[in-house]
Amino acid sequence: MEGSEVFEKGSISFRVGKKTVAVVLARYKHPQKVIQSFALKDLEEVKYEIFVSLSKYRNGQDKWDKFLRTKLPLALAGRAQKARLLKYSAIEKVLDDIVWSMERHKAEDPSGSRGGKDLAVIVWKAWQSIRPIISKQWGLSEKAALGPSSES
Repeated sequence: MEGSEVFEKGSISFRVGKKTVAVVLARYKHPQKVIQSFALKDLEEVKYEIFVSLSKYRNGQDKWDKFLRTKLPLALAGRAQKARLLKYSAIEKVLDDIVWSMERHKAEDPSGSRGGKDLAVIVWKAWQSIRPIISKQWGLSEKAALGPSSES
């Protein structure tokens, strides 16, 4: 018995927040408890300190290594991808601005050199680049958008 290490009871897990990573201890018949919390921006600096502090928990260091290799990069990549995609409300606002601009252009220059066709071409090209994002992200087709449920 002298050679065996004594670990604190409980299971360690890691939660990625908006700006922090929390080390959470879960124990039988006890609520989960945050042991430590670290800022994401400081994670590289304190990585070794966290590794040492997790040595008193069974598989704590192995779980930390696995978290750094797999779960953290996936979580950060997912956030970056979501930040790059336009939200539906942002697309709706942009399209409202375009409609307003076209109506204004039509009112001010109904018989211009091309009658607003240059602006229409720009809008059409922009729509062709937005359409795949809408269909992929929200699974919405033009037919579904023009269906009876969207008419008001």
